[in-house]
Amino acid sequence: MELFHLLKHIFQIIGIVFVLMILIEYFDLKTRGKVRTWLEKGQSRQYLASSLLGASPGCVGAFGAVMLYTHGFLSLGSIVAAMVATSGDGAFVMLAMFPRVAVGLFALLFIIGIFAGFATDKISNKFGIEKCEGCRIKRHFDERGEKEKLTVKHFFKSHVYAHIVKQHLPKIVIWVAGGLFFIQLLNSLIGLESLLQGLPVVTLLIVAVIVGLIPGSSPNIPFVLLFSTGAIPFSVLLANSIVQDGHGLFPLLSFTVRDSVIVKVFNAGFGFFCGLIVAILLGW
Repeated sequence: MELFHLLKHIFQIIGIVFVLMILIEYFDLKTRGKVRTWLEKGQSRQYLASSLLGASPGCVGAFGAVMLYTHGFLSLGSIVAAMVATSGDGAFVMLAMFPRVAVGLFALLFIIGIFAGFATDKISNKFGIEKCEGCRIKRHFDERGEKEKLTVKHFFKSHVYAHIVKQHLPKIVIWVAGGLFFIQLLNSLIGLESLLQGLPVVTLLIVAVIVGLIPGSSPNIPFVLLFSTGAIPFSVLLANSIVQDGHGLFPLLSFTVRDSVIVKVFNAGFGFFCGLIVAILLGW
């Protein structure tokens, strides 16, 4: 039964990512790059859009941000903003167990995401940290040098099959399936909830950041459950929520491991810093 649930989850994620890739490619071609142009006019737009996508409950918004990033629409800071703002599937558990605090947390993550995106791009520019080259959506031309019309046949043959299916889908399948199987095994071996109880706040913050580095939603659910019982303070839940990105990192890992690591390093720094500030100022 667990295997069936895991396989179902894997196919759901792959299906959502695949559909989002098709939609982004189609709209970019249909609008002749107007969406890209609008986003490139100001990075503040990118931070707002990315944080908004990330702050939406679940992983779909994060998947959308990753697809925009891998197609070259967003800066490195913008994808960091999305991953800071997202809480993955844990958002639904929060809404069920402590809805008012959850909504406040999502709003706080949205704001932190915007500032984190801005800070990331500033730091990246200063130290010469460059994002990977985006997978630009190709516009095809006929023998006369004129752009081919975006017919259904042309789109599915030249864009969906030749680009998305052949170039990206196999790597997405490998990373999503392999990652989720590994996380399932990890969860069965480690009882995180029992290990966390009674630890000092600073230690809890460090553990929350380390666990948040693991891709996937399930390793981070124990922090939600422990907060709901009062076993850990809000600062620890905030730190973990900033660092973790649900399943949102898997599609990015399939495209660029390097950028995924960079995103996680920035998120870990922001998560620990914000969690520590809240713990010092509020005492929780």
